[in-house]
Amino acid sequence: NSRFAHFTVDEDGGLTLVSHIWLKTAAADSFANLLQNLRLSGFPFDPQN
Repeated sequence: NSRFAHFTVDEDGGLTLVSHIWLKTAAADSFANLLQNLRLSGFPFDPQN
């Protein structure tokens, strides 16, 4: 499985978890396909931005 997470940083440098997702690595035939699956999952963070 592949894990992705989106964090924000506050003024003091502390991290806050915004969202996270686990995707099945075997469902992707390449890293690019895994990132495409991430975009299609509805995860609220686009890795291209």
